Amino acid sequence: MPISHRAAAATLCAISGFAVILTMGVKPSSADGALFVGFATGGAALGGVATAPLFGWPGRNGVVLAALGAVAATALGAALAGFAIGLPSGLAGAGLVYGPVTVGAALVTSPVVLAAWVLTMACAHQGMAQMRRVDSLPD
Repeated sequence: MPISHRAAAATLCAISGFAVILTMGVKPSSADGALFVGFATGGAALGGVATAPLFGWPGRNGVVLAALGAVAATALGAALAGFAIGLPSGLAGAGLVYGPVTVGAALVTSPVVLAAWVLTMACAHQGMAQMRRVDSLPD
């Protein structure tokens, strides 16, 4: 997969992480809130890099792959954010679990968070699909 595709997936998933953490109610105006938002966005970007090959495929199988990629990117991104947040206090291991559990609980209990996640991940899938179509055009 070209680096441009991984970069695009990282950007699109970072936007999703940013939207999700804000709809979860984290206020970036405080120092702690800004760290949470930054780590969530960065973790989501890294999750997008890792799961980029799952996004953008056509048909039903493509939708299933994108859904799996969205879940995997979210879980990985939340784990990385939790790890980074827990690192200074010596609770990085707990953060690996706490991050995905917190985000998962927010997705299940808040329709607004779920809507933000579904819409941004659907956009990530469509954006990657467009990149795949453009790359397949003859030069």
